[in-house]
Amino acid sequence: NVNSARLSGTVLSAGTYPVSGHGIVWGTAANPTIAQNKVSAGGSVAGYPQSYSVDIHGLNKTTTYHFRAFVTSNGVTSYGANQSFTTTDVVQPGIRTDGSANVGVNSARLSGTVTGAGSYPVSEHGIVWGTAANPTIAQNKVSAGGSVAGYPQSYSVDIHGLNKTTTYHFRAFVTSNGVTSYGANNTFTTQDERPPKLSTEGPDNVSSFSARLRGTVHDGGTHGLSEIGVCWGTAPNPTTGNNKASKGGGVSIPHNYSFDVSGLQPATAYHVRAYAISNGIIYYGGDIAFKTHVLSDPGVETGRYSSTAASTTLYGKITGTGSYTLVEHGFVWASNQRIPTLSNAGKLSQTTPGNLKVPLDYSLGTPALRKTNTVYYYRAFVTTSDGKTFYGATMTFVY
Repeated sequence: NVNSARLSGTVLSAGTYPVSGHGIVWGTAANPTIAQNKVSAGGSVAGYPQSYSVDIHGLNKTTTYHFRAFVTSNGVTSYGANQSFTTTDVVQPGIRTDGSANVGVNSARLSGTVTGAGSYPVSEHGIVWGTAANPTIAQNKVSAGGSVAGYPQSYSVDIHGLNKTTTYHFRAFVTSNGVTSYGANNTFTTQDERPPKLSTEGPDNVSSFSARLRGTVHDGGTHGLSEIGVCWGTAPNPTTGNNKASKGGGVSIPHNYSFDVSGLQPATAYHVRAYAISNGIIYYGGDIAFKTHVLSDPGVETGRYSSTAASTTLYGKITGTGSYTLVEHGFVWASNQRIPTLSNAGKLSQTTPGNLKVPLDYSLGTPALRKTNTVYYYRAFVTTSDGKTFYGATMTFVY
């Protein structure tokens, strides 16, 4: 091969004296002798004919060498016929640059194949890259390992820290006996940053104090989302520094979302924008304006009454909830107050259902009254979730 060879000879027959040594001599000129290069195959010979082989090393590549078998007996050396061989040239391992995959904004996966063995073992293989054609290991490289177990052997490496929208050149490489060989030059171009795409949807369920604010994420962008939500305020183009409602960004795309927000002011113009956070940057949808409803009171009417010897039943009606949520309804009544209220009169009440449908007619019976022929004053009332009380007209009955 390149630097070594196995050479053979045969001691054919015995001579007058015993054999003291035999082997191979070699050199670059014909008919080499033991005064030049030799490798001994041993001393005495046990039987004839005796063939032998020796390995010689340290040869030069692509060089013609001459060699002869020799045998020494009684101080005299005899030689076989002159033979020659030529060492081979150095063969580098085969290497091929394959394609690119998973190309993103700042990274890519690059591939190559060690296609065949060379004269010497592989010490390293991998990928080199740069912005100019035909990059080398003196520039950027990622190693895929050292020795190769079998051929062909394909491999891939992931590279990072690239610049967006940039064309890069890359080559597969293999190193053997200190020499590096390269595959063909190939290229890829990194992607541009892709921001999220989102839109603000029109609010619904608007009341005097609350509204349902909505948004849609159409595309999560290059880096995905860490947070989505809505923000609102009384000035155009509100930001997350104003009022916001949010949730995590781990959602399927496209994604519609909404938040029921409260604490708004009646008859007030508001602006809302959907927003999303990606890679630490806040992106906004378009600005949409809406106005909360004018504040309106609940409607409650005081109705008729009916009496028996034991009790009196009072009748009322809730005609509307207005801008409020109602939690209680009933009557206040007294014999000594022309305008009865919760603070100065007796009360008959019950909880207002959360799924209230208006109008709602209701009636409640008073406990047995102690004063006969007495004028009683009564009013229907409703109480809101924030503690306000609204009354119907005052009416009277005589027990």
